[in-house]
Amino acid sequence: MSIELLFYTQIGSILLFITSLFVLYRLLVEQKDATIQFLEKQLQAFKDDPSDIILKKLSERVRIANDEVERLAKDKETLAGVNDDAAVYIKSLEDAREADKELIQKLEAYRNNVQPQLTFLSDIVLYLEKQGQRMRVRRNKDGAVDEVVIEPEPE
Repeated sequence: MSIELLFYTQIGSILLFITSLFVLYRLLVEQKDATIQFLEKQLQAFKDDPSDIILKKLSERVRIANDEVERLAKDKETLAGVNDDAAVYIKSLEDAREADKELIQKLEAYRNNVQPQLTFLSDIVLYLEKQGQRMRVRRNKDGAVDEVVIEPEPE
C-alpha cells in the first residue's frame, strides 16, 4: 500500500464523518423546527378558545369543592350523633368510676375495722392451742354466728 492511498482514504473518511455529522445536525434542526411549529399551533389554539379551557377547569374545581362541602356536611351530621353517644358513654364511665371509688373506700374502711378483730381472734386461737383447747363456731341458716364453744381438743 502506498502512502498516497492511505492519505486519500483518511481524507475520504474524515469527509464522510463531517458529512454524516452535517446530515444528523440537519435532521435534528428539522425535528426541532417541527416541534416548535406544533407547539405554536397548540398555543394559537389555546389563545383562540381560552375561555372554554379556563371555564372547564374552574367548573371542575367548583364541582369538587361542592362535593367536598356535601361530604363534610354529612360527616358533621354523623359525628354529631357519635359525639352525643360518646358523651353519654363517657358520662357512664365516669359514674362507674365514682361508684368504684366509693366501693373501694368502703372496702378499705371495712378492712380497717375487721383487721384488729381478726388479729384479736388469731391471738385467742393461738392461746387456746397452747392450752390444748379449740374454738368451735355454730352458725344459723343465714350464716350468722349463733354460738361460740370452747372445748378441749380431742386426742
